[in-house]
Amino acid sequence: MALTEAPPLIPYWFHSLESNNKHKETPNIRIEFSKNDSDNLEKAYQKLLNYEKGNGIEKPGETVDVMEDLLFEVDIPKRLLSPIYWKGKSYEVVRGTWFYATDMFKFLACDEELSKQIEEGYQQAQPWKMEPPENHHERGKTATIDFEDKRNFKLTGVGSPVGLFTILSDKCIRFFDWKNPSMEGLTTNEVLVPVVKKWFNIFHPSDPVAHRIEPLIVKKKEYEKNEGESYKPNPIPYSKGGLTGTVREFQGIQKDFTIRSMKLFGNVYNAVQAFIDPNNDKARSDESLNGEKEFDSRDLKNINLNGRLDYAIQAQILDNQYLAAIPAHSSYWNDQDTLAFVLAELYRDMSFD
Repeated sequence: MALTEAPPLIPYWFHSLESNNKHKETPNIRIEFSKNDSDNLEKAYQKLLNYEKGNGIEKPGETVDVMEDLLFEVDIPKRLLSPIYWKGKSYEVVRGTWFYATDMFKFLACDEELSKQIEEGYQQAQPWKMEPPENHHERGKTATIDFEDKRNFKLTGVGSPVGLFTILSDKCIRFFDWKNPSMEGLTTNEVLVPVVKKWFNIFHPSDPVAHRIEPLIVKKKEYEKNEGESYKPNPIPYSKGGLTGTVREFQGIQKDFTIRSMKLFGNVYNAVQAFIDPNNDKARSDESLNGEKEFDSRDLKNINLNGRLDYAIQAQILDNQYLAAIPAHSSYWNDQDTLAFVLAELYRDMSFD
């Protein structure tokens, strides 16, 4: 049942640990006032607000004594925390109503002007009055849609353990035949079939939960034969810059130069050998060997047209893989590269008028 009124807004008051500096661009580290101090500050703030609206005769006090020893006071209009009985540094005070998340599950209060705008938009939208879906599925049952969606489905698995669960259940993954949707002849107990036209498995190299998908689709003998560069997960483009960006760019140039050089010298060597000894089958054997080592992505292209499913986030140069494993699984949607990659793939096939 939908609510008739907006949920009550619960403000929190914070003060900075560093002295007030108007020229400082980055936000200071803030800690929350005690509940008693926060309640007193909010009451004084509401009294001043009512007086400014013309609802009071006598102007209320603008300062509130805080802390357990009451040696500090908060000037509410100026948003400053200062000592009462001696001259000392002043500290910034913030009234928080809306917050944003940062790394490592930390929340910071939005600027008060921004919070007012968010609150106004929230009050206008009135999401608390929205009714839940009438045909919502019962707990324990699979949810289905009542219409046929003909869009080009894309599935993005971010830190997904599907690969691990597939291995533990002794199953394999194969593509969905869109020309034969019934998939007759398949044993569903042994095969998992993703009913999507594109599938991207994004994972962090240090994520203990995520798992690769490509080795579960490509035949094992082909995977072992092509073990190496061809079957490494495709790196997500790095866009954060800094030292890591510079090193990645240099590594890419070096790798491209090495590959081109090896191909060039290999072709020259084979040509010389063929010219010296026309009966020498070494060149032909090398060509056939190289052909065997090429990455056969036909099975993967049936699931994703570009022939790759596994995409790895590029770790920072100075990251420790053991320490990075702790926040890895919960930091995907805070990663700039991941967001840029997902948005690029979503908009790739869209047509704009």
